[in-house]
Amino acid sequence: MKNTTTVFDQAAGRRQRKPRFSLTFTRVELNGLTLISWRDDATPERWPLIEKVSSQSGSIKPNEGSAEVSGMSVSILDDERFHQVAPWIYREDQVQLRGGYEGVLESDWPVLFTGLVADLQLDATLGVWELSLNGLNFYKIASAFRSFGKTHLRGAINSIVTSIPVDSTGPGTLVAGDLDFKNPAVSPSPCNGWLMIDDEIIRYTSTTGLTFNGCSRGQLQQCGGSIGAAHSDKAEVKELFVLEGNPVDLVLSILTTTGGGFNGAYDLWDSDQGLGIPIAKVDIAEFELQRNRFTLIPYRFVLKEGVKDVKKFIEEQICKTINAYPLVTGAGQLSIHIYSAPFGQVLTIEDDTINEIVNWKRGLGEIINYIIFKYDKSVSDDNYHSIEYWLDASAGVNGLSKSFTIEMDGIWTDLGAPNFCARRAVKIFQRYAKGAVSFGARVSFDKFKVDPADIIAVTHARLPDIGRGVRGVAHEWMEVISTKPDLMRGEVELEITDTHMDEGKAGVITPDNFLDYMSETDEHRKWGFICDTFTHLMPNGDPPSLIIG
Repeated sequence: MKNTTTVFDQAAGRRQRKPRFSLTFTRVELNGLTLISWRDDATPERWPLIEKVSSQSGSIKPNEGSAEVSGMSVSILDDERFHQVAPWIYREDQVQLRGGYEGVLESDWPVLFTGLVADLQLDATLGVWELSLNGLNFYKIASAFRSFGKTHLRGAINSIVTSIPVDSTGPGTLVAGDLDFKNPAVSPSPCNGWLMIDDEIIRYTSTTGLTFNGCSRGQLQQCGGSIGAAHSDKAEVKELFVLEGNPVDLVLSILTTTGGGFNGAYDLWDSDQGLGIPIAKVDIAEFELQRNRFTLIPYRFVLKEGVKDVKKFIEEQICKTINAYPLVTGAGQLSIHIYSAPFGQVLTIEDDTINEIVNWKRGLGEIINYIIFKYDKSVSDDNYHSIEYWLDASAGVNGLSKSFTIEMDGIWTDLGAPNFCARRAVKIFQRYAKGAVSFGARVSFDKFKVDPADIIAVTHARLPDIGRGVRGVAHEWMEVISTKPDLMRGEVELEITDTHMDEGKAGVITPDNFLDYMSETDEHRKWGFICDTFTHLMPNGDPPSLIIG
């Protein structure tokens, strides 16, 4: 589906000019080495080495709270000048690919890809080097909470004793005097933690030799632990990790913890509890901004074993539950986006921005009108409590969908699970109970650069408007699901889906795409903003700043 306007013809003509690329290595020792794909007569020392750049893609899965950035490869001419720098290119060197067109200032080129060096190979027959780059999934195969110890009681204990002796040590055993897990809830206490004997959960505050002291018995009964109980000699004593707090804060600690406390404000735990990613590679400010915009209940994770795949844990146990995605920014930093009506003006994509509509899908196969939430996971038997929601209005027309199940290990009744599930169900139904209409569009990458999870306003005369039964949509909020650059053609193919954000309360409160408390009516203020229900103000008298997510 192509436009025929003069403006489009001018935009499409951009594709007739040869795309140009530059690849910059950011490590200081490489002195900002930049490879280019064209002859730069103005700067002779910059020689054309890039022969071809493969396409890469980025995508999100809204239902799953997950995101991926694929790798790509760059073909580099086998030139003696490159031989001089090739030995200094290391695995996991960070690089940035920028792209533009002949006649467009290089300073105006967008960053198309930020990645890490995976490999460098020379194909002597073809006379090219193949530079393989990975997407910045820093924590894709990383593990955390890697050291769980266990030992046995040294003598029987009753149900109330507060000092618990354990056996002598051996390889892999739990050593009371060596434990140093710093729980953020009680930091900076140098040594405190959690034990499990049979089904009883015990919290201790200090250790002496082979004895755990200051033990509080029968803890976390709401999580499946038993009351204080007697235990026999040689009963197994297992280590637990209990993490409680704002879920975004927990993610930051998992990502940045080194054990040394020098890697920013969230470096709170021992070295084997986190990934130790340098804070320069984590967009701390955006994590905190997203956290502060939403009312999130505390999470509590009771871990009996290590987290083998941190990316999967963050996506399934945090992002999926709060309707968020992990992302990599154009600057190559890990970040997060919580799905919501946009804060401030959104980017606009219109007829004269789109080179071609590739496809359009109704999304009937992706309808969700039946949800099962599982929470209160018992630490003793791993069973959940569950609650179900279904939407009669959608089920009556489309039939009852396959259940969409969310298992939430960190959500508990005593921390607000029932209300949390009800709110989350409303958001999911708003998004998917009607089917998620989506379409693919090709745009020139110097004209329109977006990332997966961006909210954009779409206007196009040829797209069907299902809600009104007519052709043509105007300024509808939609979400970018994936980006797939065709670099040698100089275009990006976007997959865009209808968010249904411009329906219901969000659409009424923010008809101009801007959440502004002071300009709304009293009725709208009650629905969209966290405030005192009598004065419509925060406790300190200021207008509210948090939007209900």
